Amino acid sequence: SPGADTVRFDASVFPPGGRTPITLAAALPTIDGTEGIIIDGSGADVVLDANGAPDGLPFGPFSATLSGIVVRNLTVRGAATGVSASAEVVSGVLIDGVTIVDATGSNRRGINIFGNQTVEDVQIDRCTLSVSGGTALSIFSIDGTDGVHIRRSTAAASRIGFSVGSNGRIANAVFESVTASGNERAGLSFFGGGGFEDLSATDIQSVENGAGWELTGGEMTRVRIANSEFRANDDGGIRLTVTTTAGVSESSVEGNRIVQNDGTGLSLVSTGPAGITISENDVLNNGTTESDHGISFGVGETSSASGISGNTVSGNAGAGILAFRGRVAISENVTQNNGLLGIDLRPTNEPAPFITANDPGDSDEGVNRLQNTPDLVAAPIDGGQTLAVTYAVDSAPANATYPLRVEFFLADDDGEEGQTFLGADAYPESDAQAQRTAVFTIDAPVADGARLLATATDADGNTSEFSAPLALALAPTSAGPDVVSEGIRLTARPNPDPLAVHLGIDGPLPSARVALFDALGREVAVLHEGPLATGEHTLALEAAALPAGVYIVRVVTPAGTASQAVTIVR
Repeated sequence: SPGADTVRFDASVFPPGGRTPITLAAALPTIDGTEGIIIDGSGADVVLDANGAPDGLPFGPFSATLSGIVVRNLTVRGAATGVSASAEVVSGVLIDGVTIVDATGSNRRGINIFGNQTVEDVQIDRCTLSVSGGTALSIFSIDGTDGVHIRRSTAAASRIGFSVGSNGRIANAVFESVTASGNERAGLSFFGGGGFEDLSATDIQSVENGAGWELTGGEMTRVRIANSEFRANDDGGIRLTVTTTAGVSESSVEGNRIVQNDGTGLSLVSTGPAGITISENDVLNNGTTESDHGISFGVGETSSASGISGNTVSGNAGAGILAFRGRVAISENVTQNNGLLGIDLRPTNEPAPFITANDPGDSDEGVNRLQNTPDLVAAPIDGGQTLAVTYAVDSAPANATYPLRVEFFLADDDGEEGQTFLGADAYPESDAQAQRTAVFTIDAPVADGARLLATATDADGNTSEFSAPLALALAPTSAGPDVVSEGIRLTARPNPDPLAVHLGIDGPLPSARVALFDALGREVAVLHEGPLATGEHTLALEAAALPAGVYIVRVVTPAGTASQAVTIVR
């Protein structure tokens, strides 16, 4: 009769838990899916044993448009392909609660959906697929795919877990709560010859596969991979490869755990520009050789804005973050204990490690314009955890877009990577190539001998490697008076930004000298020189005329000396 047909199974014949098989004596003929059909095993326990047939449930015909196919709550075993829908156009398919196991024969697929023209509106939900030597789920179209939703499904112990492809564009795809484990070549393998548009993937678990996720094809627009785990895969965690000059735009990889993979944790290669944010990911302990990095980034030379920020990148065999082509802003990441540099600006084919040396005025060209690193001059820190960093960046305004953002980090154990982000300073064009002092308050105590690193990023998003390290200079505490010899009391208040230096003298002094020194040990002001009577003395301090930084007030008398660290902020 016209309209969708429905096949239901009697629970008294197929009782839950009974696992009563329906064994095919011969392959089923093609099931007409042109007007819709529902095959529903809900409430029963239906096992379709295809007994070696090419297809368990074959929907067609190939020359038509298939629409309204629903398969629910049954198990298919013993077929080369468990559920197949192949036609010129496949539209409106729901496969829900289906289990595919024990595939036999050649060219094995658990679920196979093929559109000789297009595939539209396909939903795969609550499916469990295992196809030894084959592909657990295959969706492919010639001209384009629109509206594939895969949720709460598992693909395991197959050659490829989830495969979605098209010679055209793949659009409006959603992947949520999907698990791929133990698949020989890849957990997820997607190919979009015409690109990807509006693809969202969340809560993906891709574990112990060949590759975690391969995403290859044309332009990627609004592709988001978030809050997922890619762990212990043999050929990297996430590989994004764009093969056209259209590049990547409005896309993100955020909040993922990419850990313990052989190969590179996260790789992006594009021949065109890239507008992608890589943020808040844990990229840990990936790779076995120096060519296996935490994050590897290479895009078209005329790239749009991209950013790698807020990630924890630790224990990877090669570089923490490798940028080998194009432009990317690298900001506020934790990098530590990687095999090579924390940030490596390495042109293609250059050997590792490739340390980018500063050049006068920063006129050299390459990835991130080979932005010069900051030169750290001095970094005294007082007991109140106030750090004053004097630095300069040798980038002429003609060779970098100002203002620069200079970020400061405490170094990791080997002093080469930024383990703890401390803060950032804006380096204006008016200070270009000149020394400047930035002041920060550090929350946690800093150990004696701790080292400081810095990066510079210009306003176009070109970030340098880490600077050479500089040991912090621990200055005396600014918590109160520092009495060095009997009869002399010294304090400056308020602190920071003192207005005066206060001296208490227990006995007359024939001579005394009170001077102010900067972080480089240069005398910048003399507050008093001459005799001092017994009593309290207030010496004015013109802090407003001084640059921000940590300074030392020192009193020298025949009876002894006293010193006090003071901080001036802006």
